[in-house]
Amino acid sequence: MVPEYSKKAGRCSRRYREEREVQVLVGIIDNGSQYTSNAFRRSMSVLGLKLEHIAVNTPEQNGHIESFHKTLNKEYVWTMDFQDYQQAEAAIKEAFLDYNQHRIHSSLRYLTPYESVAKCKAQVINSA
Repeated sequence: MVPEYSKKAGRCSRRYREEREVQVLVGIIDNGSQYTSNAFRRSMSVLGLKLEHIAVNTPEQNGHIESFHKTLNKEYVWTMDFQDYQQAEAAIKEAFLDYNQHRIHSSLRYLTPYESVAKCKAQVINSA
């Protein structure tokens, strides 16, 4: 799952204020067996996450995660020659950290996620 966020800088301060007030996070997921399992559903309930399933056979309804999977494979998985499961697991954990912290994103106007959040916070402070 990838959190939904506004890609428009003009909506940054309003969106940031709204996100601070949100009490329930929503995960938009497909209908794969891992997401429909009782264990997964219970885990998400314990975490206070609401789940919304996309329609069957409509990956375009969850374009954010489809794009993420493409990037994960293209930039982090297919470039490696893993010797075992543990090596792959460690590399994918590092990929998530890099993607969420250090990698620039065109949808964030070529900022890293941390830079984008800092910019949003500054806009909120300056507009208050």
